[in-house]
Formats: sequence, C-alpha cells, structure tokens
Amino acid sequence: MNTETIRQLLGITKSVPLSLVEMGQALRVCFYPKTTLTPRLQLFKERLCSLLTVYGVKILGYEQALQANGSERVCEGIVTIAVGEISDDDLPIHHVSSLAENIVVQIFDRGCPAHSHKVLQSKLNTIMADMACNFAHVVIYLEAGGEPTICNMNGAITTCDDDAALAAVLIPKLAAPVVPPRSTDFQFREHAFDPRDLENHASARDIVESGNTWASTGLMVSQTPVSTLRFRNSFYRKLGGIYLDHRTGMSYGFLARQLPVSSLKPALTLREARVRWGVNIDECRELFEHDGALYLCLNIAGESYVLQVPDVWILSTRSGCEKTRLDIKNDIVRYGLRNGQIVFETPRNPNGSTDCKPSYDTLVIVAHALSNAIIASVLARQEPNADFSRRLKAHGVALAHWHGFLPHSKIPTGYPMHGQGNPAVACSTPQSAIYAIQGKIRLLENGGGTQLKGDIHIEPHHGTNFTCNSLQGLAQWLLAIGDPSNDPQPSLETFN
Repeated sequence: MNTETIRQLLGITKSVPLSLVEMGQALRVCFYPKTTLTPRLQLFKERLCSLLTVYGVKILGYEQALQANGSERVCEGIVTIAVGEISDDDLPIHHVSSLAENIVVQIFDRGCPAHSHKVLQSKLNTIMADMACNFAHVVIYLEAGGEPTICNMNGAITTCDDDAALAAVLIPKLAAPVVPPRSTDFQFREHAFDPRDLENHASARDIVESGNTWASTGLMVSQTPVSTLRFRNSFYRKLGGIYLDHRTGMSYGFLARQLPVSSLKPALTLREARVRWGVNIDECRELFEHDGALYLCLNIAGESYVLQVPDVWILSTRSGCEKTRLDIKNDIVRYGLRNGQIVFETPRNPNGSTDCKPSYDTLVIVAHALSNAIIASVLARQEPNADFSRRLKAHGVALAHWHGFLPHSKIPTGYPMHGQGNPAVACSTPQSAIYAIQGKIRLLENGGGTQLKGDIHIEPHHGTNFTCNSLQGLAQWLLAIGDPSNDPQPSLETFN
C-alpha cells in the first residue's frame, strides 16, 4: 500500500518523511547562542554540524532562523539546539513561533542521570526532570567517554557509539517529534458511550481486569505527574500546561481492544469484482469509489483483491491514567475511524475530575485496527476458516504497547515481527502509523497469512506493539516466559 493511500485512509494531511534521508532533508536547525560551551561541547557541536550536513539537514545561523517581523522568534518548523547549560531563565522555548511546530534540543556536558537507576520509572522521572527544567523536547548527554546519550519525551534512552548511530537516533526524533494530540484534532464526542454497554463490556473488562497482571510484569510505567516537575518559573509551567494540553501527567504504553468488526466480509479478487459490478476497475488505483462506498484495491503476492474500506472502533486507556489500576467508568475512551476521520469519544458518566484526553498514540492505535480489518478481509477470501478473520469478526482483538522488547528466542509462533529496520520513531508519530500499516500488510506478502494469530510491531529504540487475542492472556504469557521454571516456553494461546 503506498504512502498516499495510507495518508488518505488515516486523514493525515501533512507530508510525512519516512526514510532517514527524507527526514534529514526535511530538517532546518539553528543553534541557540546564549549557552555556556565547554571544550568538549564545542567539539561535539562541530561533530554534530558536520554529521547533520551529510544527511542533508540545513543549518541556519540563529539570526537567519528568526522571523522577519522583528519578533526575535524562531520561524515555525525550525529546530533550536542549545549546546551547553543556560544559566538564566531565557530558554530557547521563549523564542519559538509555535509550541507544537518548534522543537528544542538541549545538550549537556554530563552523563545521563538515568544510568544510575535500575527501575524504568525512576529512569524516566530523571529524564523528565531535565526536560521540564530546560523545556526541551530532546536532551543529549555527553558521557565520560564522549558517547552521546539521546532521550526524548517518549522515554527513549539511547547511547550512540558512532556517528551512524547518532544520526539514526537523533534525526528521526527531530523530523518526527512527539506532539500531544488534542481533542480538536478529531471528531470529538464528549460523554458519547458507556464502556459497560453490551457492545463494549467484554472488551472493556479485558482491559480493566488485566491491570493487576500487567502490574506484575513491570512493563506499564506509572504516570509522571506534571505537578511534580520543576520548571524554571511560573511562566514556563504555564507554557508546559499549554503544550501538554493541560494533561495532569504523562504515562507510557497503552492497553486497547479493537471491537468486533461484525460487517467484515471476504475480499473479492479483482476479476470477481469486475464481473459482479460490471465495471472496469483500474487496478493501478488503490482507492476508488463504487456505488457510494470507498474501496481498496491491493496486490498481494501477485493477486489483486478488492474490499470496502471498513469502519473500525477501538476501546483504549485514556491518556495519563494508571494503566494497572483502571476504573471502567472513567479510564476507557473509544476511537473510531470512518471516511478518513478519527472519532474520539469520552465515557458517558466519568467523575468530574477525570482528565479525558486522547492518547499520544491515537493514530498508531487506529492504524493497527484498520490494517487488522484489511488483513482479515483478505485472509477470509484466501481461507474461509482463517482464525484471525473469524476472531476479529466475532470477538475483536487486543493491542498492547510497552517500552521494551522481547528476546528473539521468545517470539511465539503465529505472531510475525515487523518494523525492526524502520527509522527509530515513537508510536505517537504519523510515521509509526504508516509503518504499522505497511508492515502488517506486508505480512500477507510473505506467505503463511492463514496461520496468522497476531503480530509484533517493533519501534526501534522505543517499544513493542503486540496484537493478540487477549490483554489478560498476553500479560500472563509475558509473566510465564520470564519465569525460568517454565521450560519449554508456554504457548500464548494457553492463556487466551
């Protein structure tokens, strides 16, 4: 499936650079002048400028980067890099045109504080403390040996041993930044559904009741409350609230259930569609309309299939909630995708104090659901009794995201892995959503689709998106494979 088709299906309006080269060529950066440079930082700055230039990044003088209206603000879309400590309160973020469209990078001549902690929660808290104090989206620490450690708002902590690694880690974080979604980005419906209704209850129960088991895995990191972060002054705290869309905190990972796709039908082959409809379908057009409906034409392993673009609906944990201690009335939101428009719904009777915000990962959640439905339709045509198709239609499927990876020796049969070779972007980016769809559709190309039970979408340096039958079953399986007494490895299906 080509990128333009995916953008139309997901309602992505902006251009999205996907390769490392495209990302570099899309970037413009400038260096903030009001910093204290150490000799080590000066050398690293020169190294960084040389490296970015190799990848096509345009480096501007600070004065060149400012708006022409005399406002002393960096033009929208330009990355500001502060190399060295800033002693006063005049931070780079104070000189940007847009909180959402300008990225700030802060570079320190000291080791990453996360390295002194073993617990993931503590690691993330130390990084977020530096990000808040300097109001930076990406922070880079120079270790004692000169290796840079790069961290971003999504919790990535990556030490780079050479220039190739530095480019592969840093450029995607600048070209595909983490931007909090807002309710206004979607078709917003407040108090629109009840998680306890018949159509939602089984899926909502799987999300909520799996919480204790996920807590035991240690993979779902708790919330970092914004109130605990130290900003330079009240002005920057206010800016932080605006940037985060007034969220009470940040948490990592999500638990979601794609609701049953009861309208799921087997795809038609291109020949069958032409005969049934009596029209000459152009197989070069992946998206086309017929009889008032939108259809998709996909070539899979030499055969072209035609299917109606499905509506999909998903229940998921709301942004910032404690995912291991969920309240079914307050902590579940619902997403839909219809005609390229994402619908965001909040629960009908939440507590007055509940902060119902869309997940940072909304787009990738919806992308997984859409590609699940597409895959299921093709599989149903290839093999009428395909387990994945039957399960999605009758019961829906589960999707979990956590910051970590499975050992290759533990990958279960029927759950192919994809995404390992993609640029290292966070799952809150449009790039990740596009990679998810491309990777999942490609699984059909590689054969063995009728044996598909789910899949594992890897986001390098970030985390894992795991599609399977049950969130409770997945958490139990993760606990079991980490138990040395379980030998050989138990089947994931044992726990579903």
